[in-house]
Amino acid sequence: MTEGTDQLALVRSLREQKSALEQENADLKRGGGGGTSGGMDVIDAKIAAAEARTDAKFTQVIAKLDAMDGKLTRIEADNIRTRSTVRSSTFAIISAFIAVVALGFAIFSQSFNMGEKVRESARAASAERVDELRLHDSIDGNAN
Repeated sequence: MTEGTDQLALVRSLREQKSALEQENADLKRGGGGGTSGGMDVIDAKIAAAEARTDAKFTQVIAKLDAMDGKLTRIEADNIRTRSTVRSSTFAIISAFIAVVALGFAIFSQSFNMGEKVRESARAASAERVDELRLHDSIDGNAN
């Protein structure tokens, strides 16, 4: 009977070990394990709260990115207007410069023509005066 008693004791011991392992497994699945951290419900709640905070932060970041996108769009529009203003101002300045240069050439060439006209007028006047004097001398010479 010793052999049967030993086997019976072994079976009881194995069942007790199995029961203890099943209890420990159940405790671990609940998150308890006899510790102070609470069950899995508490851990699930903590994880859900952390997810909610993370989602809220992501929502804030996305809102800020959307605001920055709007600002960048306005900056691009302002940049386009500024470039347009710079281009038209540059065109106006270059046009004014060309007009001033053209006016300078016109005045310069006209002053050349003016000098030529004065010379021609002076020659014509002196030629007339010489003709008058010759005519006057010839009249005076004929009269003597």
